[in-house]
Amino acid sequence: MKVFSRAFTKKEKILIFVFVILLLGMAYYYFVDRNVRDNLAAAKNAVEVNQSELDISTAQLMRLTSMDKELNSYEAGGASRLESYNNVKAELSMLDSILYPTIDYTITLQDPYLEGDLIRRMVAIRFTVRSFSDALTVVKKFNTSELRNIIQDMTYSSSVSRDGYETVSVNMNVIFYETIVGGTPDAGLIMPVQEETAAATE
Repeated sequence: MKVFSRAFTKKEKILIFVFVILLLGMAYYYFVDRNVRDNLAAAKNAVEVNQSELDISTAQLMRLTSMDKELNSYEAGGASRLESYNNVKAELSMLDSILYPTIDYTITLQDPYLEGDLIRRMVAIRFTVRSFSDALTVVKKFNTSELRNIIQDMTYSSSVSRDGYETVSVNMNVIFYETIVGGTPDAGLIMPVQEETAAATE
C-alpha cells in the first residue's frame, strides 16, 4: 500500500487558519457570548421587577403616611346625640349605611356595659375598600354621625398588585354610647360587679 503525503500549501494553511478562527468564534458565541447576554438580560429584567416592586412599596408607604396625618388631624366622635338604651337597631342601621359601599365588611357586637348612667357598646369592625381616600371617607362618616361614638384601636394595611390594583383593609373598634336615663335595663345589659354584689346583699 502506498502512502501519499505532502505539505500544505500556503494558501491551504491560510484557509485552515481561517476555518479554525471561525470555529473558535462560533464556539465563543454559543458557549460564552450568548450565555453572557442571556444572563445580562435576566439580570436587567430582575432589576426592573425589583424597581417596580420598590416603586409600589414607596407609593404604599406614602399613602400610609398620608392616611396617618389625616387620621391624626381630627378626633373620632364629633358633635352627636346620646340616645337612651336600647338603641342597637339604630346603631346597626347606621353601620350598614356607612359600610354598605365598601367591597366587604364584617361587624361583631359585644354586650353593652353600664357605668353609672352611661352605657358603652363596642363593635369590632373590619372593612375593605379600593383606596386610602375611600377608607378615610368611611372613618370620617363615623366621626360625623348623629349617634355618639368613638373609634379605637384602628389598624390598616394596603395591598397593591403588579398592575396597580389596590385594596385597603381596616380593622377598628367603634364604641357607641347610650344612656340608661329614659331607657329600661334588660338581660343583655352587663351591670357593674359592685352593683350586682350590692343587689345580692340586699
